[in-house]
Amino acid sequence: DDAAKAKFGEIDVKLPYLRTTKMPS
Repeated sequence: DDAAKAKFGEIDVKLPYLRTTKMPS
């Protein structure tokens, strides 16, 4: 599913981003 790919893509981008910034979400 494109929607699933989009969601996983978001997670893929957010995880390293949050890890780098270490900001609480």
